[in-house]
Amino acid sequence: MKWKQIPSPTPKPVAIVAALALMSLGGPVVAHHSYAMFDLNKPLALDGRVAKVEWINPHISLWLYAPKAGQAGQYDLWRFQSDSPGMASRHGWSKTVLKVGDRITMHYFPLNNGGKGGYLIRVVRPDGSELIGDPDAPGVARELAKTNSLPKRGGAR
Repeated sequence: MKWKQIPSPTPKPVAIVAALALMSLGGPVVAHHSYAMFDLNKPLALDGRVAKVEWINPHISLWLYAPKAGQAGQYDLWRFQSDSPGMASRHGWSKTVLKVGDRITMHYFPLNNGGKGGYLIRVVRPDGSELIGDPDAPGVARELAKTNSLPKRGGAR
């Protein structure tokens, strides 16, 4: 028996346009990472001092020294993640908005594994001014709305 090669179908321009149109209906991609590592139903707060701000993509990392419970003079180092520098700058953040040693209260979603860190909701400084996390991240807008910290049309609070 002689096998006959079956020709590949050539996509028609109408089919290509229709496929592209359907793909565009999906809406924007919100994030490339999962938030599954954070407990989005358990917002917490932690007082401490800024140890370091890593202003790098894909996420800003804010390191915080917080006093160990019941151990005077002892500190734990915590790491909090936020959105990208570009997105954070739209909400009032900059490389220099927090300095090493600044006292802050970190509001965050904790890590599910109990580790020392989480996802930033907002930072409150001693003067009461706030820096907010990514309101498009799961749970963040809900928590910001509870404290009236949600920005009006994308501005810093």
